Amino acid sequence: MSWNYGAGLTSILGLVLLYPWAVALAGAAPYGLWVLAFGAAQLLVMADFGIGDGIVRQMGAMTRGGAGHLELRRFVSVALTLFIAVALALAGLYAVAVPLYLRTVPTDALTARDHHVVVVAGALALFLALMARATNAVLWAQDRQDIERKATMAGMALRVAGFAVVAANGGGLHGVVVAEVVSAAVSPVVCGTAVAARFGAPTLTRAAIGRYGGPLLRLGSVLFVGSLAALLTFQLPLFVVGSTLGLVAATAYGALMRVYQSARMINSWTANPFIHQLSSAEPHELAGRARTCFVATAVAGTAIAVVCAGLADELLVAWLGQQFAFAGPALAALAVAMVADAVVKPSALVVNLRGRPVVVSLLHLAVCVLTIGAVWMATRTGSLLGIVVAMSVVAALFAPAYVVAATRVIGASPYPLRPMVALLVVAALAYAAIRGIAAVLAPWPAVLTVAGVGVVLLGAAALVWRRRTRRADPAPVG
Repeated sequence: MSWNYGAGLTSILGLVLLYPWAVALAGAAPYGLWVLAFGAAQLLVMADFGIGDGIVRQMGAMTRGGAGHLELRRFVSVALTLFIAVALALAGLYAVAVPLYLRTVPTDALTARDHHVVVVAGALALFLALMARATNAVLWAQDRQDIERKATMAGMALRVAGFAVVAANGGGLHGVVVAEVVSAAVSPVVCGTAVAARFGAPTLTRAAIGRYGGPLLRLGSVLFVGSLAALLTFQLPLFVVGSTLGLVAATAYGALMRVYQSARMINSWTANPFIHQLSSAEPHELAGRARTCFVATAVAGTAIAVVCAGLADELLVAWLGQQFAFAGPALAALAVAMVADAVVKPSALVVNLRGRPVVVSLLHLAVCVLTIGAVWMATRTGSLLGIVVAMSVVAALFAPAYVVAATRVIGASPYPLRPMVALLVVAALAYAAIRGIAAVLAPWPAVLTVAGVGVVLLGAAALVWRRRTRRADPAPVG
């Protein structure tokens, strides 16, 4: 969890701080083109037929069943081979579909070469992301998520260096795109090397393909529906915004999605370290381990949502400038979706690992369909706020259904009453304090003040956690 948060916060800082730098280097409208192209790549990353989630679940089951190293090696070989085939097919699909979509976007000021560069770069980014997802799934199943996090930090440093080169030598949109794609290659290279060190070269046999390929695809197909639907829920509105409100609005929506993505990442970094514990727990241990996961994710998700809601206008003005102040109310509304995600993330994790994944897939699909319908109706308002409100309301309405599904798997409520009541009270007080700070300080001082207080509180919480851990697990003597 420490590496999840350390590398994760680095990644968030990169997402937040590099976004306005990229917009300044490329221009608001040109960068909007890359936001759309890269958004399509992120969308298709989840179209892996659920093989990534299937790897984690299947390897967890194999470990519980006492599978040896050779058996795991054969499984990994089959899984990665399937991933490579899917990655090549999706990259080809991207190269055909994205240019067709971009024809619907008003881009008069951009050249055909700009279109060509972002499409080629987007297809390459898609392939690299799928390879990172494949190898990282294997590492997750081995309880080594820290490797990917370290690679993320290295990739972010490379992106900063690339932007600095573009700023010094020029390059505009093309230079920014190249810097982002090159930095994205770090994670698959590092994770691929780590997987190769553990399992060696692929050992494909007909017997292994028959034994592992079919079951993995069947399991993955169920998980795939849910994963893709979950991503469609907040990615498809981007393309609606691009076609109806223009490239500048797409850039603003991209900024909001960076914040939302950061919140979702924080929820994932909090919940995902429990993957191994949840998948390997005996039935009588599951409830206790699940409650820790649920409460920790609720605390993290609520904290980031309260900050975003309380400092929405100040964050956008300090971050992107006064020209993007119009998106402030939309960012505040997005806090509702952040809290909903903090509820959904651990619930889906429990059901996918220990229950019936089809339940989560159907819920994700229902949320996706209703969100698309609500967003399409909200476009009549002609405002970014209406679109974000539509998306957030649907997410909040469905969150309790995920908890019900997880409760059935666990056999008890995953949320203890007193800690959750205390969390709500603290969240309300924190929101009031943040609004007070925003009322008396200019945007940058307000943001820095809240950030400073947050760092102090986070450090204090880490210190308390460490002391309790030491008391609960004292060092051996002698």
